[in-house]
Amino acid sequence: MMGFSTSAGLTAMLYLIRPEIVLVWNMRTTHIFGFLMLCVAVAMTACTGNQPPQFNAAADKNNQLSLSIENGMTLIDIQSPGGIGKADIELVSGSYPAQIILRLHIKKLEGFKLTYGRTTVSASSSGLSDTVTQSFIQPDGSERAITSSSPLWMDIQREQEYFDIKFPHALTQEKPESFSFEWIDFYR
Repeated sequence: MMGFSTSAGLTAMLYLIRPEIVLVWNMRTTHIFGFLMLCVAVAMTACTGNQPPQFNAAADKNNQLSLSIENGMTLIDIQSPGGIGKADIELVSGSYPAQIILRLHIKKLEGFKLTYGRTTVSASSSGLSDTVTQSFIQPDGSERAITSSSPLWMDIQREQEYFDIKFPHALTQEKPESFSFEWIDFYR
């Protein structure tokens, strides 16, 4: 069996006889080593879950749902001509997104409910203003108001033709395999 010192001695002897062969051999081993390191890095990336998320997603009725993923953020876009609906999302593979935003194309938000695991968060508006109140629905059905400092808070922004609803920080930290949401438009 040839040990490290024997291999090094053989290389030194070969260098004395034919230096160009040793140079080529060293370059080849350097390239092979580099290639092997690249393979290991790719395999480790695949094993550590740095793959983009893949979802199964469906909306009910005549609502249209599309998903896009960019820079760790998942955008769920819902076109809701009827103004009422529900959608179910399931993470099939890949890393959980750092942020999930729902772009809901409705005129005015009467009610919204997000459910994942044993957690349900709701948002509602009186219709008289753009003020939205949010609450955590407890397992017994009672509601507890939440504020913007809560990890369950959803940042809801009214744009010209849609609402952007940033899902709670608690959801992206808990990383549930699936979640669902439902909505009602005032002007359905």
